[in-house]
Amino acid sequence: MRQSITRSSIGLVALILSVGLISLLGTRVSGSAVEPLPEPITLVLHSAMSPNAGCTINNHSDTAMSYFRFFMAGDRIAAYMNPASCGSPQYPFEVESVSVTLFGEFGANWPVEVALEIWSAAVGDSCGGPITLVHSETFSLDLATYGIPNVGTAAFSTPVCVTAPFFVALRYTGGTPAPFPSVNFDSRMPGDTCANWAFAAGFSWTKWNQFWNNPLPGNPLFWVQGQTQSSFCAPTVCCAGTTGNVNVSGIVDLGDLSALVSYLTGGGFSLPCYAEANINGLGIVDLTDLSALVNYLTGGGYVLPNCP
Repeated sequence: MRQSITRSSIGLVALILSVGLISLLGTRVSGSAVEPLPEPITLVLHSAMSPNAGCTINNHSDTAMSYFRFFMAGDRIAAYMNPASCGSPQYPFEVESVSVTLFGEFGANWPVEVALEIWSAAVGDSCGGPITLVHSETFSLDLATYGIPNVGTAAFSTPVCVTAPFFVALRYTGGTPAPFPSVNFDSRMPGDTCANWAFAAGFSWTKWNQFWNNPLPGNPLFWVQGQTQSSFCAPTVCCAGTTGNVNVSGIVDLGDLSALVSYLTGGGFSLPCYAEANINGLGIVDLTDLSALVNYLTGGGYVLPNCP
Protein backbone atom coordinates (compact mmCIF):
# COMPACT_ATOMS: atom_id res chain seq x y z
CA MET A 1 0.00 0.00 0.00
CA ARG A 2 2.81 2.40 0.93
CA GLN A 3 4.62 1.59 -2.33
CA SER A 4 1.43 2.28 -4.31
CA ILE A 5 0.91 5.61 -2.56
CA THR A 6 4.54 6.56 -3.16
CA ARG A 7 4.31 5.77 -6.87
CA SER A 8 1.05 7.71 -7.15
CA SER A 9 2.59 10.66 -5.36
CA ILE A 10 5.62 10.62 -7.65
CA GLY A 11 3.33 10.46 -10.67
CA LEU A 12 1.26 13.39 -9.40
CA VAL A 13 4.38 15.48 -8.75
CA ALA A 14 5.70 14.66 -12.23
CA LEU A 15 2.37 15.69 -13.76
CA ILE A 16 2.35 18.98 -11.84
CA LEU A 17 5.92 19.72 -12.88
CA SER A 18 5.12 18.90 -16.52
CA VAL A 19 2.08 21.19 -16.53
CA GLY A 20 4.16 23.91 -14.87
CA LEU A 21 6.87 23.57 -17.50
CA ILE A 22 4.40 23.73 -20.35
CA SER A 23 2.73 26.75 -18.76
CA LEU A 24 6.07 28.50 -18.34
CA LEU A 25 7.11 27.83 -21.91
CA GLY A 26 3.70 28.96 -23.06
CA THR A 27 4.20 32.35 -21.40
CA ARG A 28 7.61 32.64 -23.03
CA VAL A 29 6.87 31.34 -26.51
CA SER A 30 3.49 31.30 -28.16
CA GLY A 31 2.33 31.49 -31.73
CA SER A 32 0.49 34.76 -31.07
CA ALA A 33 3.75 36.38 -29.87
CA VAL A 34 5.52 35.70 -33.17
CA GLU A 35 4.47 38.84 -34.96
CA PRO A 36 4.51 39.81 -38.62
CA LEU A 37 6.68 42.72 -39.67
CA PRO A 38 4.70 45.83 -40.69
CA GLU A 39 5.34 44.65 -44.25
CA PRO A 40 7.63 42.07 -45.90
CA ILE A 41 11.12 43.55 -46.14
CA THR A 42 13.59 42.72 -48.88
CA LEU A 43 17.05 42.80 -47.36
CA VAL A 44 20.05 44.91 -48.33
CA LEU A 45 22.72 42.29 -48.82
CA HIS A 46 25.69 44.43 -49.82
CA SER A 47 27.27 44.18 -46.39
CA ALA A 48 26.46 40.50 -45.87
CA MET A 49 29.06 38.97 -48.10
CA SER A 50 32.61 38.85 -46.81
CA PRO A 51 34.85 39.87 -49.72
CA ASN A 52 37.28 37.02 -49.00
CA ALA A 53 34.69 34.28 -48.54
CA GLY A 54 34.76 31.46 -51.04
CA CYS A 55 31.23 30.36 -50.22
CA THR A 56 28.13 31.70 -48.46
CA ILE A 57 25.65 29.25 -46.89
CA ASN A 58 22.05 29.88 -45.86
CA ASN A 59 18.73 28.04 -45.88
CA HIS A 60 16.22 30.89 -46.18
CA SER A 61 14.77 33.41 -48.61
CA ASP A 62 16.03 37.00 -48.56
CA THR A 63 12.71 38.44 -47.43
CA ALA A 64 12.01 39.02 -43.72
CA MET A 65 8.44 38.35 -42.59
CA SER A 66 8.24 38.05 -38.79
CA TYR A 67 9.97 38.55 -35.45
CA PHE A 68 9.65 37.73 -31.75
CA ARG A 69 9.75 40.49 -29.14
CA PHE A 70 10.20 38.46 -25.95
CA PHE A 71 13.71 37.00 -26.21
CA MET A 72 15.48 36.74 -22.85
CA ALA A 73 19.12 36.52 -21.80
CA GLY A 74 20.38 33.03 -22.51
CA ASP A 75 17.94 32.32 -25.36
CA ARG A 76 19.39 30.88 -28.56
CA ILE A 77 18.22 30.41 -32.14
CA ALA A 78 20.14 27.94 -34.32
CA ALA A 79 20.11 26.97 -38.00
CA TYR A 80 21.64 23.93 -39.69
CA MET A 81 24.34 24.74 -42.23
CA ASN A 82 25.56 22.27 -44.85
CA PRO A 83 28.61 23.21 -46.95
CA ALA A 84 27.44 20.75 -49.63
CA SER A 85 25.97 23.78 -51.40
CA CYS A 86 29.55 25.00 -51.89
CA GLY A 87 30.44 22.13 -54.21
CA SER A 88 32.60 19.07 -53.61
CA PRO A 89 34.83 18.36 -51.82
CA GLN A 90 33.89 20.73 -49.00
CA TYR A 91 36.01 19.74 -46.06
CA PRO A 92 37.71 20.85 -44.02
CA PHE A 93 35.48 23.93 -44.10
CA GLU A 94 36.72 27.19 -42.62
CA VAL A 95 33.96 29.32 -41.05
CA GLU A 96 35.09 32.94 -41.27
CA SER A 97 32.04 35.05 -40.45
CA VAL A 98 28.31 35.10 -39.73
CA SER A 99 25.82 37.65 -41.07
CA VAL A 100 22.52 38.58 -39.43
CA THR A 101 19.78 41.17 -39.54
CA LEU A 102 17.65 42.18 -36.53
CA PHE A 103 14.33 43.96 -35.99
CA GLY A 104 13.92 46.34 -33.07
CA GLU A 105 11.06 48.72 -33.90
CA PHE A 106 9.19 47.87 -30.70
CA GLY A 107 11.36 49.79 -28.25
CA ALA A 108 14.29 47.36 -28.35
CA ASN A 109 17.64 48.55 -27.04
CA TRP A 110 20.62 49.05 -29.35
CA PRO A 111 23.39 48.06 -29.52
CA VAL A 112 22.70 44.51 -28.41
CA GLU A 113 25.35 42.11 -27.16
CA VAL A 114 25.09 38.63 -28.62
CA ALA A 115 27.30 35.58 -28.93
CA LEU A 116 27.59 33.96 -32.34
CA GLU A 117 28.24 30.26 -31.94
CA ILE A 118 29.19 27.20 -33.97
CA TRP A 119 27.82 23.86 -32.74
CA SER A 120 28.59 20.37 -33.98
CA ALA A 121 25.86 18.09 -35.32
CA ALA A 122 25.65 14.33 -35.66
CA VAL A 123 27.11 13.54 -39.08
CA GLY A 124 24.36 13.38 -41.68
CA ASP A 125 21.57 13.98 -39.17
CA SER A 126 20.29 17.42 -38.17
CA CYS A 127 17.58 15.81 -36.03
CA GLY A 128 20.01 15.27 -33.18
CA GLY A 129 20.15 19.03 -32.80
CA PRO A 130 23.19 21.06 -31.74
CA ILE A 131 25.48 18.70 -29.81
CA THR A 132 28.79 20.27 -28.80
CA LEU A 133 29.70 23.95 -28.63
CA VAL A 134 32.70 24.36 -30.94
CA HIS A 135 33.17 28.12 -30.76
CA SER A 136 31.45 31.13 -29.18
CA GLU A 137 32.41 34.77 -29.66
CA THR A 138 30.73 37.91 -28.36
CA PHE A 139 29.79 40.84 -30.60
CA SER A 140 28.04 44.17 -30.15
CA LEU A 141 25.49 44.64 -32.94
CA ASP A 142 24.48 48.23 -33.73
CA LEU A 143 21.33 49.54 -35.39
CA ALA A 144 23.04 51.16 -38.38
CA THR A 145 24.82 47.96 -39.44
CA TYR A 146 22.49 45.17 -38.33
CA GLY A 147 19.06 46.80 -38.18
CA ILE A 148 16.69 45.61 -40.88
CA PRO A 149 16.82 46.00 -43.91
CA ASN A 150 20.61 46.01 -43.51
CA VAL A 151 22.54 42.79 -43.04
CA GLY A 152 25.73 43.08 -41.02
CA THR A 153 28.66 40.69 -40.93
CA ALA A 154 30.58 39.68 -37.79
CA ALA A 155 33.98 38.09 -38.46
CA PHE A 156 35.41 35.58 -36.00
CA SER A 157 38.79 36.56 -34.56
CA THR A 158 40.11 33.15 -35.64
CA PRO A 159 38.48 30.99 -38.33
CA VAL A 160 36.50 28.03 -37.02
CA CYS A 161 37.26 24.66 -38.62
CA VAL A 162 34.52 22.08 -39.22
CA THR A 163 34.58 18.75 -40.97
CA ALA A 164 30.84 18.10 -41.28
CA PRO A 165 27.56 20.03 -41.44
CA PHE A 166 27.05 22.17 -38.34
CA PHE A 167 24.72 24.60 -36.59
CA VAL A 168 25.20 28.34 -36.34
CA ALA A 169 23.47 29.97 -33.37
CA LEU A 170 22.80 33.44 -32.01
CA ARG A 171 22.65 33.71 -28.20
CA TYR A 172 21.41 36.75 -26.29
CA THR A 173 24.08 37.19 -23.62
CA GLY A 174 22.26 39.68 -21.40
CA GLY A 175 25.29 41.97 -21.52
CA THR A 176 22.98 44.76 -22.67
CA PRO A 177 19.50 45.52 -21.31
CA ALA A 178 16.29 43.97 -22.64
CA PRO A 179 14.15 44.20 -24.66
CA PHE A 180 16.51 42.80 -27.29
CA PRO A 181 16.22 43.34 -31.06
CA SER A 182 14.78 40.19 -32.60
CA VAL A 183 16.18 37.68 -35.03
CA ASN A 184 14.15 37.92 -38.24
CA PHE A 185 12.37 34.99 -39.86
CA ASP A 186 11.54 34.49 -43.53
CA SER A 187 8.26 33.39 -45.14
CA ARG A 188 9.23 29.75 -45.70
CA MET A 189 7.74 27.26 -43.29
CA PRO A 190 10.60 24.85 -42.61
CA GLY A 191 9.87 21.60 -44.41
CA ASP A 192 12.48 19.90 -42.23
CA THR A 193 11.71 20.85 -38.64
CA CYS A 194 15.14 19.55 -37.66
CA ALA A 195 16.84 22.33 -39.66
CA ASN A 196 16.12 24.98 -37.03
CA TRP A 197 16.32 24.73 -33.24
CA ALA A 198 15.61 27.02 -30.30
CA PHE A 199 16.95 27.13 -26.76
CA ALA A 200 15.01 28.85 -23.99
CA ALA A 201 17.17 30.02 -21.09
CA GLY A 202 17.08 27.43 -18.33
CA PHE A 203 15.81 24.64 -20.58
CA SER A 204 17.47 22.82 -23.50
CA TRP A 205 17.57 22.66 -27.27
CA THR A 206 14.11 22.10 -28.74
CA LYS A 207 12.94 21.34 -32.27
CA TRP A 208 11.34 24.22 -34.16
CA ASN A 209 7.85 22.71 -34.32
CA GLN A 210 7.94 21.86 -30.58
CA PHE A 211 9.28 25.23 -29.44
CA TRP A 212 6.80 27.44 -31.32
CA ASN A 213 3.04 27.14 -31.51
CA ASN A 214 1.40 27.21 -34.94
CA PRO A 215 1.75 28.98 -37.21
CA LEU A 216 5.48 28.34 -37.11
CA PRO A 217 7.84 31.19 -37.94
CA GLY A 218 9.96 30.76 -41.05
CA ASN A 219 13.69 30.14 -41.10
CA PRO A 220 15.98 32.46 -39.13
CA LEU A 221 17.93 34.82 -41.36
CA PHE A 222 21.55 33.76 -40.83
CA TRP A 223 24.35 33.57 -43.39
CA VAL A 224 27.70 31.80 -42.91
CA GLN A 225 30.75 32.66 -45.01
CA GLY A 226 33.82 30.47 -45.35
CA GLN A 227 36.27 28.48 -47.42
CA THR A 228 36.15 24.87 -48.62
CA GLN A 229 39.23 22.62 -48.49
CA SER A 230 40.82 25.07 -46.10
CA SER A 231 44.60 24.86 -45.85
CA PHE A 232 44.31 26.76 -42.55
CA CYS A 233 42.21 23.97 -41.05
CA ALA A 234 44.05 20.94 -42.40
CA PRO A 235 47.52 21.34 -43.84
CA THR A 236 48.12 18.58 -46.38
CA VAL A 237 51.30 17.48 -44.60
CA CYS A 238 49.31 15.99 -41.70
CA CYS A 239 48.57 12.75 -43.59
CA ALA A 240 51.54 10.40 -43.88
CA GLY A 241 51.73 7.10 -45.76
CA THR A 242 48.21 5.70 -45.98
CA THR A 243 44.90 6.93 -44.63
CA GLY A 244 43.31 5.39 -41.54
CA ASN A 245 45.45 6.80 -38.73
CA VAL A 246 42.44 8.72 -37.42
CA ASN A 247 43.86 9.53 -33.99
CA VAL A 248 47.38 10.12 -35.44
CA SER A 249 48.94 7.73 -32.93
CA GLY A 250 51.21 6.34 -35.63
CA ILE A 251 49.45 3.01 -36.18
CA VAL A 252 46.07 2.04 -37.62
CA ASP A 253 44.24 -0.01 -35.01
CA LEU A 254 41.04 -0.23 -32.96
CA GLY A 255 41.83 3.14 -31.37
CA ASP A 256 41.29 4.73 -34.78
CA LEU A 257 37.99 2.89 -35.18
CA SER A 258 36.84 4.14 -31.78
CA ALA A 259 37.87 7.70 -32.64
CA LEU A 260 36.02 7.61 -35.96
CA VAL A 261 32.85 6.25 -34.35
CA SER A 262 33.01 9.04 -31.75
CA TYR A 263 33.38 11.66 -34.47
CA LEU A 264 30.58 10.32 -36.67
CA THR A 265 28.11 9.96 -33.79
CA GLY A 266 28.81 13.37 -32.28
CA GLY A 267 30.69 11.87 -29.34
CA GLY A 268 33.07 14.79 -29.16
CA PHE A 269 36.18 13.52 -30.95
CA SER A 270 37.76 16.24 -33.08
CA LEU A 271 39.67 15.07 -36.14
CA PRO A 272 43.34 16.12 -35.84
CA CYS A 273 43.92 15.30 -39.52
CA TYR A 274 40.90 15.22 -41.79
CA ALA A 275 42.77 13.47 -44.61
CA GLU A 276 43.65 10.53 -42.34
CA ALA A 277 39.98 10.04 -41.42
CA ASN A 278 38.91 10.20 -45.06
CA ILE A 279 39.68 6.47 -45.30
CA ASN A 280 38.38 5.92 -48.83
CA GLY A 281 39.73 9.20 -50.19
CA LEU A 282 36.35 10.40 -51.53
CA GLY A 283 36.67 13.88 -50.00
CA ILE A 284 34.18 13.64 -47.13
CA VAL A 285 34.35 11.71 -43.86
CA ASP A 286 31.17 9.66 -43.45
CA LEU A 287 29.85 6.17 -42.78
CA THR A 288 31.50 4.78 -45.92
CA ASP A 289 34.87 5.57 -44.32
CA LEU A 290 33.81 3.73 -41.17
CA SER A 291 32.80 0.71 -43.26
CA ALA A 292 36.14 0.77 -45.07
CA LEU A 293 38.09 0.92 -41.81
CA VAL A 294 36.09 -1.94 -40.29
CA ASN A 295 36.74 -4.00 -43.43
CA TYR A 296 40.48 -3.30 -43.17
CA LEU A 297 40.76 -4.04 -39.46
CA THR A 298 38.77 -7.31 -39.69
CA GLY A 299 40.80 -8.65 -42.61
CA GLY A 300 38.05 -8.15 -45.15
CA GLY A 301 40.51 -7.28 -47.87
CA TYR A 302 40.21 -3.49 -47.98
CA VAL A 303 43.50 -1.81 -48.87
CA LEU A 304 44.11 1.59 -47.34
CA PRO A 305 44.83 4.16 -50.08
CA ASN A 306 47.86 6.43 -50.01
CA CYS A 307 47.50 9.90 -48.52
CA PRO A 308 46.63 12.63 -51.03
